[in-house]
Amino acid sequence: MVSDVLDTPQQSFDPIVKGPKFTSDVINTLISSIMAFFAWLLFFSYYGLILSLELIGIVITFIVFMILLPYTLFQIGRWFEIFAYQLLTIRSGMQYLNYKTKCPFLKRKRLTFYCIAEQIRPKDAVFDDTFLKCHKASMWQECWSNRVPSILQVFDTKLPKQKQQLIFILANMKEKAAQSKTKMLEVLNNYEEDIESKLAAGYALAEMKEEKAILPLLTMLGKFDQRRDQTVRAILVRFQSSATPYLAEALVNCESENICGALIEVLGKIKDPSSVPVLKEVLSKPETSEYIRLEVLYALQENATNEAYEVLVHHLRNAGDEEHEVIRTITQSNKKMVLLLIELLSDSSISKEYYEKVGDILASLDASAYDKLFTQISQEEGSERARYLARILKENTPEDMEFQPLHLVLQKYVTTPESLDEF
Repeated sequence: MVSDVLDTPQQSFDPIVKGPKFTSDVINTLISSIMAFFAWLLFFSYYGLILSLELIGIVITFIVFMILLPYTLFQIGRWFEIFAYQLLTIRSGMQYLNYKTKCPFLKRKRLTFYCIAEQIRPKDAVFDDTFLKCHKASMWQECWSNRVPSILQVFDTKLPKQKQQLIFILANMKEKAAQSKTKMLEVLNNYEEDIESKLAAGYALAEMKEEKAILPLLTMLGKFDQRRDQTVRAILVRFQSSATPYLAEALVNCESENICGALIEVLGKIKDPSSVPVLKEVLSKPETSEYIRLEVLYALQENATNEAYEVLVHHLRNAGDEEHEVIRTITQSNKKMVLLLIELLSDSSISKEYYEKVGDILASLDASAYDKLFTQISQEEGSERARYLARILKENTPEDMEFQPLHLVLQKYVTTPESLDEF
């Protein structure tokens, strides 16, 4: 249930200005039904006359029939809908809610008329006209923030599924439900609490930007099945950069390979530049396993900062075969990585082995890719920058026949021998 909420984009609903009225809905539907009745009456009164027009009459009859039939069925459906909502009113004790004011967050596929009224009855909380006027999505921001005490008052009396739904309501109010943080932390730290409720509480606290939830969530990594473990990771990502120090410290002290991998993955998805040093440290340790090294490479790719790309490029020096292939794959779809590698070719201090690894990755791109790349550099950074890089690449590209297409492309950007010095 929590993972469904994390994966599904939140819909937006326009708030209604005036609360719905049972009488007005009945009158509007009654008028429409009378119009449908007279339309049918008119249709059958002139049915014979229309058919006398032979083929044209048959076509007209068919068109009119196909318009009137759906319209009539729609009006019949509206009557059923009105009485269904009135039934909900009787069951819940709330004022009448029409089709425009269904509770959007808690609606289920086959439970169209199910609403929060089924979770908190009037004996637990008061639903006044102000609440009904913004019962749609705006309720999370405007109406329900005034109902947080009522939700907290009845929270412990509800079943796990109902608790989760109430937690999601609090989560959607974000910081406006701050007074519920203590209760959510209590749920998150309660070992006897239902696991789905704990995850929901973690999600709500992430939406409220409550950092006290980060450490309990970290202890949940690797404790559950794959789906729930992925949910914990997704919740941690929602804390963004505020979670980075906690994740970095946990990674430094991590002993389980699976948990280390999870921490690295979350750090990558947060995309915080401050996480690059700790990832670099893990990558440089001789005792780091190949699995963790690969996880760090993918995390650096996800991080997508200049600092992360520099670490990837310099790791080529010590990269194993599989790591080399990962960096090659990352480079092929990343302009910044290509440019860093090209500039490395002009560094006379790099070892022959490192130079060959750089050249091997650059050689994996075809001439058309470089043509597109240098055109983009010319437009974004200027022709001098493109000329400088093209000259370095040309001077370090073999004259073999297979590289001739690349030389032809590079020649377009290398104009005079003095260009490099001038730059």
